[in-house]
Amino acid sequence: MSIKKGDKVKVVYGSQKGKTGTVEKVLLDKGTVLVSGVNLVKKAIKSQGIVATQRPISLSKVAIVCPKCQKETRVSRKFENGKKTRICKKCKSEL
Repeated sequence: MSIKKGDKVKVVYGSQKGKTGTVEKVLLDKGTVLVSGVNLVKKAIKSQGIVATQRPISLSKVAIVCPKCQKETRVSRKFENGKKTRICKKCKSEL
């Protein structure tokens, strides 16, 4: 899994294209992530009225934003001293 909780991601395609946010939760069994400020849906609840809630978005629709180069990128992995780290494909920095 290349996307983890706390990563900054950008929506690459779909109705929410261009929006960015941080990952709040990763749902591995469904292949989706919950991103703050993305895919908000209004729902009518009897006791509270109309409430805006977040819905998960597919993993294939989001890309990680590198904290160093501020571009959306793919992730490679590097093994050093028995530890696995995630590397930005564009600027080769650690994520």
